[in-house]
Amino acid sequence: QYGFIHCALADLVIGKFGEEAWKDIIKKAGVELDGGSYLIHKIYDDEETLRLVGAACEATGLELDTVLEVFGAHFFAYCEKSGYDRILKVLGRNLRDFLCNLDALHDHLATIYPGMEAPSFRCTETDNGTLLLHYYSKRPGLSYIVIGLVKAIAKQLLETEVNVTIHQDIDEENDHVTFAIREAENKHSSGSKLGLQTFASGHETEKEANKRSKDASVKSETHKKREMNLLSFCKAFPFHVMFDRKLHIKQAGLSLTRIMTKQKLNDTLKFTDLFRISRPRMEFSFQAVISHINTVFVVTTKAGAVQLPDNIESTDASLRLKGQMLYVPDSDCLLFLCSPRVKNMDSLREKGLYFSDIPVHDATRDLLFLSHARRAERELVEKLEETSNNLKKVESKLIEHKKRTDDLLYSILPKEVAAKLRLNQSVPAESYKTVTILFSDIVGFTALCSNDKIVPMDIVKMLNRLYTYFDMLSGMNDVYKVETIGDAYMVVGGLPHPCEDHADRVASMGLGMMEAADVVLSPVDREPLKIRIGIHTGPVMAGVVGKKMPRYCLFGNTVTLANKMESGTQPGRINISIDTKR
Repeated sequence: QYGFIHCALADLVIGKFGEEAWKDIIKKAGVELDGGSYLIHKIYDDEETLRLVGAACEATGLELDTVLEVFGAHFFAYCEKSGYDRILKVLGRNLRDFLCNLDALHDHLATIYPGMEAPSFRCTETDNGTLLLHYYSKRPGLSYIVIGLVKAIAKQLLETEVNVTIHQDIDEENDHVTFAIREAENKHSSGSKLGLQTFASGHETEKEANKRSKDASVKSETHKKREMNLLSFCKAFPFHVMFDRKLHIKQAGLSLTRIMTKQKLNDTLKFTDLFRISRPRMEFSFQAVISHINTVFVVTTKAGAVQLPDNIESTDASLRLKGQMLYVPDSDCLLFLCSPRVKNMDSLREKGLYFSDIPVHDATRDLLFLSHARRAERELVEKLEETSNNLKKVESKLIEHKKRTDDLLYSILPKEVAAKLRLNQSVPAESYKTVTILFSDIVGFTALCSNDKIVPMDIVKMLNRLYTYFDMLSGMNDVYKVETIGDAYMVVGGLPHPCEDHADRVASMGLGMMEAADVVLSPVDREPLKIRIGIHTGPVMAGVVGKKMPRYCLFGNTVTLANKMESGTQPGRINISIDTKR
């Protein structure tokens, strides 16, 4: 699938559930975008698409059929939003014409999206006023997308409601599903918006209109006087094929005859010997073509049908022809008026064709010039899309690194102080009337470090585990960790945001630290660590010291007394001052 499908799915999920839901779906599907997005003109594996749909079902809690139907409806809206609204609005005057022309649109889009394997659609009718839509796809299990798509087309373009049900599911090599489309109950509706042959009274049917036009042309006196001989016709339409009811080829255009294998051109040659039908998906027969006479036909030459010159090397010698089937009553034959479908001038040359082979009246000439002129533009758009996606990835990584930097910075400095320093603003010292300060240290830490049996890394691991617990406790009690020096750990309550219960918070912090120390073992004797804690309350000055390596420091007698309270207490005890107790 092209990334356009994935972008439509992303637009649906983000619009209804938010960007976080889309990120969750990508993660569940096992897709690595590295902060980027899907590229519209890049082909992705079908398995990845199915994983995304499955993850979307899991994330939203909806059934697969429901998700596919909703996506089908949204896909039509996404196509309109992506710039295809103008061509969609003129694709057909009713639902039948619209659906019949989808194959022609897909064939045109194949020049923009090379290798696109689009589904095929064709319509038939029943006697009870039901429109049958035949859907062919190489991707089974996605038929409910069509239900949502058809309903959206009818509602948005034709302003009518339709009921779409699966009429028949035919098990073939390619998924073939038939849908029954009926206009919803509406007393003012005549069925004309479905494009059925039965119209309101007083209006002639399409068959009657075609017959009237045909009769008028037969009665024209100038018709016989201006007949074109066979050679002139083959020159005027160099890419045409005429065949009878048994599919035997009766004549072909000059350019087509020139490139076909000469030994195969004889009276017994059948149309199906040289060509296989690509669109519409149907069993090819004379009567089947008559039934779909208003449908655009695309055929591809079979292997060995095209004879290339010796000086041309091509990996793909097949030629695609696109055009219209016309019934010729005079000879009871079908005339396939067509043009070669090539991507660019190089592709034209690879098929053994020249620009002069295409008649002046054929719009294929203009399309080739336009394709040649816009080739560089398309390549530039694809590069721009890829570059934009790479920028998104870089931006995502930058945001991630910025978050890590902020987290590290906020662990060293208060958020308000860090924000001012980032903007190169000065941070004046502040005075706090009442705060509570806690100091702690590990009993016997100096002797522990000087023990020859201990590896320094064991000391680091022990401190890391202990301080991890302490950091969690500081967050739970909403106190600020000032610094750690060796085995000393210092926290303060009541700054940078003043509060009334700072003493209670710090006391709770101290009790938690005692419990945390009991689960951290000494690397010497594997016994729980013993710590001392001292707490004191009073006024302090706080400010940032240093420019190259700024530190948020506390100054004042309160800091000294809190430190003395810690050094003067017993192992495993918390010593608090009278001021803190008050």
